[in-house]
Amino acid sequence: MGTTERRERERKEMRDLILEKAMELFLSEGYENVSMRKIAEAIEYSPGTIYLYFSDRDEIIFALHLMAFQKFYKALSVMAGDGDPWERLVKGGGAYIRFAIANPGLYELMFIMNSPAKTIKAKDKWEEGLNSFGLLSDTVQECVDSGKFPAETDVPTAALYFWGMCHGLVSLAIRNRLPMIPKSQIRGVLESAFNFGVAKMG
Repeated sequence: MGTTERRERERKEMRDLILEKAMELFLSEGYENVSMRKIAEAIEYSPGTIYLYFSDRDEIIFALHLMAFQKFYKALSVMAGDGDPWERLVKGGGAYIRFAIANPGLYELMFIMNSPAKTIKAKDKWEEGLNSFGLLSDTVQECVDSGKFPAETDVPTAALYFWGMCHGLVSLAIRNRLPMIPKSQIRGVLESAFNFGVAKMG
């Protein structure tokens, strides 16, 4: 391995370490309570080292946001492929809910926190979110094409409806706004609620 390749590998390893420790701190202490100095202490380097890789805390948060969306997209990939599109849509809703319930910190980072939104606005394009929404939209279109949904269905509106339904359900759950449902039953109840909404479209 040449000098350039070794330096690139070391740089990637350090960047990955910063992100790993930052995520641990964010999840254990809350995003608003973690400073660049705290992250530096966790990796046992000076804050100046972190600034060689990230300009500020928001840039770290956005990098984690991208990583979270990669995991999210993989979870939603159950909607892709062959088979009944209506059944794949139901599976997609279940995958969305399971991901959010299992990863509340990541979900908050992806869809609730303002910090990533600032960078998204500056980029003027949200490729990560659009890719996931594209999976959903394509599946809804297939439901229309196969006769599962009415021919006059407006696909972008229907896709937004399903996304909003999932987001609303899991946001209530991860913010502990469903005291009427035993915690052990929350995921199943949310999936049933989503399936109910999908059935109403058919």
